[in-house]
Amino acid sequence: MPEYQRVHYTHIDNVSAEDLSLAGITIQDPQGMTCISEDREGFWKEIGRVVVWADRNRIDVHPYILLDDEELGYLRGAGWRAWIHRPTGRRPENWTRRTHRIHGCYYECHISIEAFANDRVVRMIQAARGFRGWQDQQFQRIYDTTV
Repeated sequence: MPEYQRVHYTHIDNVSAEDLSLAGITIQDPQGMTCISEDREGFWKEIGRVVVWADRNRIDVHPYILLDDEELGYLRGAGWRAWIHRPTGRRPENWTRRTHRIHGCYYECHISIEAFANDRVVRMIQAARGFRGWQDQQFQRIYDTTV
């Protein structure tokens, strides 16, 4: 599991984009698709990314499309955490340092949270595994009767 997924984000609810903009946090329009990954600890859903500009007092939060309010709350919390603990230096923990040809240096972090059990992609993966298990059982039963 990538290190950034072990960070616990605060869920920020009932905070408007205008309130966050007072701290220099800008919520961008949704763009890009979420993805689900799996490791030994469960399913993880990548919900967006946070960009911290080094030379400007600005943090951009880029949500992916089709996020619900709960997931957007965690993404706002990741932006807030970036505002409190700004990444600095050449290799800050959990961040990738990049350079934009016009705007200069920035730090980027892709945000993943534990996928909810009722997430439709997680349900689809589990249903496919269940069907595969059923197929394996059917094959084994037929194989055992013929051998």
